[in-house]
Amino acid sequence: MDKTLLRSCPICKNASKGEVLHTQAFVLPKGHILSAAAKYDVVSCSECGFVFADTPVGQDVYDRYYSQMSIYEMDYGALDISKHMSQAKLIGSFLNDENAKIVDMGCGNGGLLQALKEIGYKNLTAIDPSRKCIDNIRKHGISGIEGSLFQNNISEKFDLVILSHVLEHIVNVSAALRVLRSMLSDNGVIYIEVPDASRYADHYVVPYYYFDTEHINHFEEVSLINLGFENGLRVTYLGKKDLVLGPDVKYPAVYAVYAKSYTSGSWKTNAKDSVLDYVDLSRNETGILDLIDGLVSSKEEIYIWGAGNYTMRLLENSPLCRCNIGGFIDKDPNKCGMKILDKAVFGTAIMKEMPEEVTIVVCSAIYSGEILKEIESMHVKHKIVVLK
Repeated sequence: MDKTLLRSCPICKNASKGEVLHTQAFVLPKGHILSAAAKYDVVSCSECGFVFADTPVGQDVYDRYYSQMSIYEMDYGALDISKHMSQAKLIGSFLNDENAKIVDMGCGNGGLLQALKEIGYKNLTAIDPSRKCIDNIRKHGISGIEGSLFQNNISEKFDLVILSHVLEHIVNVSAALRVLRSMLSDNGVIYIEVPDASRYADHYVVPYYYFDTEHINHFEEVSLINLGFENGLRVTYLGKKDLVLGPDVKYPAVYAVYAKSYTSGSWKTNAKDSVLDYVDLSRNETGILDLIDGLVSSKEEIYIWGAGNYTMRLLENSPLCRCNIGGFIDKDPNKCGMKILDKAVFGTAIMKEMPEEVTIVVCSAIYSGEILKEIESMHVKHKIVVLK
């Protein structure tokens, strides 16, 4: 089904028609900053084929969300540290000057910059909208600036500008590329890494995992090449990788290195077919729905551990909202105190106060194993159900 777009294609600027591949909806906490994005169509551009969320929410709202609700302020675990070191070594394979001026835009808690420092790079700058992240980065002896792609006071030029797992969050992608290009020294390069939409179906986790409130652009190799064509950049390196997020969980990613160029062109992407395969896999998921149906039938009181996108999708698109929900549990301090369906989000300390007959429903796409270990360490006797 075709529709008139709310948002122009981030790659080719087509503002007329797109094909609807899927409609995604969420139950968001009361007063959530992204409430206007609680429902959107996943569309394929009728001109270039690029797949993106046709959301009405503007960049200013997303910037406010990342400034106030950053999920990247947590300490890094062993898998995160390993991932960042691998990425740093990849960057080192094409940037062998340890004195090169490097800036990481939207750097989160600075894990990649810390890894680059560890392998010898000295001239590092961090930019992120979260003050907590910037304060933490400065403790590691790295220059930190509170700001975003579109709101910062940077005037100097860099030999490498990094945008790692950020561009999928940006409404105006071409404007972002223009900002990055303006920050380059004459021979500077841009490193961009994003989720790889061409392999969603090959890396199935839970239904609709790759469609959330934050990831609004679904790139693959061809769209990254076209993005360069459209913004005066040529691709000098292009590759795919798998990010290890947990036992038997790998996240598909694709990366490109850009240099300044004045060539132009355009290729047609086939991401639509890949995304449709993934939608079919998600639509045909039955195991999780069977577990939820059992909870609805039993009418047992449940507390849902996990107040992230996975839970918000299931509350809107499955019978989970019909369960006897007593509340939600989440370790993210930004979420504690919120209300979802008029039920409070608590910190983990609530576990010690709940009656033993309450069932804990673990609702995490990636970290259910870690949550189970944490529950075990509390020595509580609640029944545990894992929606995985």
